[in-house]
Amino acid sequence: MKKFIFSLALGLSAAIQAQVLYGLTRYSAGGPGTLFSYNVAAPAIKTEKVFSTAEGLTPYGSLMQASNGKLYGITYEGGTNKKGTLFEYNPATKAYTVKHHFGSIAGDVAFYFNGNGSLIEASNKKLYGIGGYGSGIYEYDPATDSYAVKTSFSAIGGGQAYGDLTEFNGKLYGMTKDGGLNQLGIIFEYDLTTGAITKKIDFNRANGARPEGKLTLVGGKLYGTTPDGGTGFGNLFEYDPAANTLTNKINFGGANGGGVSGFLCLAKNGRLYGSTSQGGDFGQGNIFEFDPASGTFTKKANFGAGGDDAFFNPGGLMEASNGMFYGLTTWVYSDEYRGSLFKWDPATNKVQLQEYFSGENGLQPRARLIELKDASGLATAETAEAKVAVYPNPVSEVLFLKGISKASVKIYNMAGQLLQSETISNGQLNVSRLAKGLYLVKVEAGGKTTTHKVVKK
Repeated sequence: MKKFIFSLALGLSAAIQAQVLYGLTRYSAGGPGTLFSYNVAAPAIKTEKVFSTAEGLTPYGSLMQASNGKLYGITYEGGTNKKGTLFEYNPATKAYTVKHHFGSIAGDVAFYFNGNGSLIEASNKKLYGIGGYGSGIYEYDPATDSYAVKTSFSAIGGGQAYGDLTEFNGKLYGMTKDGGLNQLGIIFEYDLTTGAITKKIDFNRANGARPEGKLTLVGGKLYGTTPDGGTGFGNLFEYDPAANTLTNKINFGGANGGGVSGFLCLAKNGRLYGSTSQGGDFGQGNIFEFDPASGTFTKKANFGAGGDDAFFNPGGLMEASNGMFYGLTTWVYSDEYRGSLFKWDPATNKVQLQEYFSGENGLQPRARLIELKDASGLATAETAEAKVAVYPNPVSEVLFLKGISKASVKIYNMAGQLLQSETISNGQLNVSRLAKGLYLVKVEAGGKTTTHKVVKK
């Protein structure tokens, strides 16, 4: 038994050491920007790729990892047509490949001006993105290495887009920053099957204005933020696709902060986390929590509280598999051209500066970080656990497993001792006999294994 506990502990330690985050900076010492990695266990920013004029320059958006294990992203400038590129990066081989030069085909949707945009992988395994100034939606198929323009925003009166798409029920949802009846932006829907694009909502300032970022799906509803809506300092809203209604939930300004990031992070506890670049106790912005179930808004941590001078987090937060939240700032007060990587610990509610960018490893990141999936294709953080979700967490009696019904489930304490082992067929596990505390729940289903930290209350 001791040997087993030791082996399990080593396995858990190795998993933690394997936690690697990836990101992009829009500039570097030579100007073109970098693709970098950050090892959580041995904190250091490592340059993986320096961009060039031929391959693409100035990546503003974030990376994403497709189901084939490779990373995909977009550059803002450079390439054959000087309108940016769509690229692929293989973390295993370090190979970087330009897959498309924007502006190469008639009606091509150049990325140009989509400052925060990134790609998503839809259920059909194809990648989709939003073009920038006055453009629309494009598609890239990694399996066939083919690129296509799918639709234009001009057909629905939309304008410039600054963000990502979100899939729900076979349709993609996104926002434009301007256009619409009030020239304050719209929410649109794109049908993956029919190719039809439809304007769903016009922003009118009271419900939001000039959105930048992404809609986040929680329980059949989409949540987002705008920088100018509500009372003028931005707002957090809820969009219901079924009813086609938009509801303003929170107004920013004052104690809530201002200059809200357009990207919300859905954490494992079912709550949304975001950041502001203004306000807070030190005037450098804050981190906030919003509970979609109760509608409760809570200001959490303040930037600048620990004496660090980093600020402006446009890409928002990501939750890593170690339970910590990580983000990037574009500026620092001591040297506005640098930027930094920070960690927020929800248990202590402290923001901790991890690394400054030096120029050699990049400058002025605007994007979100992602955590690399492991060799089996499962993510070490949110991607894998989204496939097999366990809830509620904390739990008192019955733990539900979303995404599967039949599975082998084992529960260990933090010392590695096996406390409970069952095969379930209804997606439910009774944990009422467990004492209060933190446990590891190992789920084996369909030949794949995921491990989840669960709190018994």
